[in-house]
Amino acid sequence: MGLSPLHNDFYITRDTTTKWFLKALIEPIYSLRLGGLVHAFFLNLFIPRTPWVQEIDQPVFNLFEKYLNKSRSSALYRLAMRVFRYLFNRDDVVMITWTQWSKEGLEMEGFRDVRVVPPPMRTSPRKIDNEITVGFIGVEYQRKGGDIAEDVMSKLPRRIKKVYVGKSPRRVSGIEYHEPMRREELLKLMSEFDVLLFQQGGVRPMGLLRSRP
Repeated sequence: MGLSPLHNDFYITRDTTTKWFLKALIEPIYSLRLGGLVHAFFLNLFIPRTPWVQEIDQPVFNLFEKYLNKSRSSALYRLAMRVFRYLFNRDDVVMITWTQWSKEGLEMEGFRDVRVVPPPMRTSPRKIDNEITVGFIGVEYQRKGGDIAEDVMSKLPRRIKKVYVGKSPRRVSGIEYHEPMRREELLKLMSEFDVLLFQQGGVRPMGLLRSRP
């Protein structure tokens, strides 16, 4: 589907429902072409007639637990895993994921050929100044640790600029808040960060990523 992703792709709206419905209809048909390599993203329930690379950004259990509120002991999860192992554990399927955490989770779930390929990011020139900027990005407040990020930022010296991107029920003094934005705008804003606060692997503790000079 040649539709550019918006920040609200993970919210159920009329636009996203239409997009994913069309995706579910068109991709299986497209995959039946007789030649070439099929590159599929996320969980596509079809079996191409050609070699197939399956890209996924998280273990299946994380999708069920965090988005669907279903435990790994649920009948729906067990059924889904039987289907996905049948589809993805074929000799001509390579599964690509973005992080080592995701790779380990997928292998734990029984997927055979999983490889880590970090997604590329377009770079842009950044302004060099004497101001240190600490940034955080998280659409979902609790799951992404927005409260932890705010607590960390509130303890930093005043001379440090603090930038929070996402929806927050709080408005902590000294933090510059931004609503979720388009990818192009977000990348431009991120180029100003000296330090990025991020949540690693779907768990609550946070990490720090320092940008290069």
